Amino acid sequence: MNLDNLNKWTTVITNIAVVAGIIFLGYELNQNNENLEAQSRFNYRDGRAQGNLQNAHDPIFSAIMVKSVNGDELTQTELFQLDAYFRYMFVNWEWAFDEAQRGRGGLGPESVGGVFATFPQAVETWSRARYSYNEAFQNFIENEVLPSLEL
Repeated sequence: MNLDNLNKWTTVITNIAVVAGIIFLGYELNQNNENLEAQSRFNYRDGRAQGNLQNAHDPIFSAIMVKSVNGDELTQTELFQLDAYFRYMFVNWEWAFDEAQRGRGGLGPESVGGVFATFPQAVETWSRARYSYNEAFQNFIENEVLPSLEL
C-alpha cells in the first residue's frame, strides 16, 4: 500500500508541475507578444521618421517637394520621384489603417489629409495607384479623407 500511495502522490506532484509549466509558458508567450507588438510600433514610427529624415538630408528631393507645393512645373524625373515617395507613404498608411481596424493604433483623416492638401501630386498619385491598396483603405481615403479637404 505504501508504494501505491507514493505513486499516487508522485503522479499528483508531476501533474501540478506540468500545469505550472504550462502557465509559465503562457505567461512567457504573452510577454513575447507584447514585445513583438512594441517592436512593430517602433518600426512603423521609425519608418515614418526616416521618411522625414530623408527630406532633411536630401536637398535635391526637398527642392522637388518645394516645387510641388509652389505649383512649379516638375520634370518627368521629379514627377517619378514624387510618385514613388507618395506610394511609399500610402503603403505605410494602409498598414496603419489596417492596424487601427484591429484596435491597435489610430489613423484618422486628419493624420493623412494634410499631405493631400499640401501636395497636389499626392492626389494625382492616389488616383493612379488607388487600386493597389485594399478596398477598405481605398474607401477610407476616398470617402473620409479627400472629401474633407478643399482641393
